[in-house]
Amino acid sequence: MKTERFNGLMSLFSILGIVGLIFICFSDNFGISIADGWLAKYDYVDSSLYEFKIKANTIKFLVTGGILFSINLIAIFLVYYKMLNSRE
Repeated sequence: MKTERFNGLMSLFSILGIVGLIFICFSDNFGISIADGWLAKYDYVDSSLYEFKIKANTIKFLVTGGILFSINLIAIFLVYYKMLNSRE
């Protein structure tokens, strides 16, 4: 029973890690697409404000991806360690 629980936790944290890596790798694309959606709402916007929105959204996705990926690494090591100690 415990190994099933550990395998479930490992798969959950692996999915979080994959989502974090996707956020990190594609943060530029996500930031640009969100800023484009914001730009579509307005008729006229200063280009420096548009570039700021791109940069801000890109940083949001980088930080979120970094947090998810770091939580993934810590949790997988802890679950793996607990899994090794529970077999004794």
